[in-house]
Amino acid sequence: MTQILASKDLPPNSKQLCCYVNRTKTVAFSEVAPSVIARIRDRSGKYCEWVIFPQERFGFEAPNNSNLEIYQNTPTDIITDSILCS
Repeated sequence: MTQILASKDLPPNSKQLCCYVNRTKTVAFSEVAPSVIARIRDRSGKYCEWVIFPQERFGFEAPNNSNLEIYQNTPTDIITDSILCS
């Protein structure tokens, strides 16, 4: 499991375990970015980024009310999604 944004220093009731699964089947190679990039952003604006490979589960601990932002390349576009970690 990955600790995000110094969450080990937070009290237990102000952080939580979260999980994201990249359900894509193949890696999309591009000059712009790999298949899926996850960015966890807290309320202060700090963030961390990870590349998540196809079929990979990404477990992490993050402060309450952090946002998980997902960026995914397609042949014609970049898809984005924001998920509240609460």
